[in-house]
Amino acid sequence: MKKPKKIKRILAWAAILLLAGTYLAALILAFLNHPMAQALFRGAFALTVTLPILLYAMVLMYRLLRHDDDKTLSEKENKDRKH
Repeated sequence: MKKPKKIKRILAWAAILLLAGTYLAALILAFLNHPMAQALFRGAFALTVTLPILLYAMVLMYRLLRHDDDKTLSEKENKDRKH
């Protein structure tokens, strides 16, 4: 497996685990009877909304800022078509 694909896969799993943990934390905090529970629940809920947006923005910025010239891109496309 190529190194960039492996890194992307690891980062995707890390994001999935982080989101699942955030959802679980929001669920647990919703049922806690503690003075800070409401503030912690709002924070967890905000994270479940902002994290996917932030990750999507990071992927878009990566695609815009990488420096592949047209020749390299066409070579990659030809290589992918052969396999």
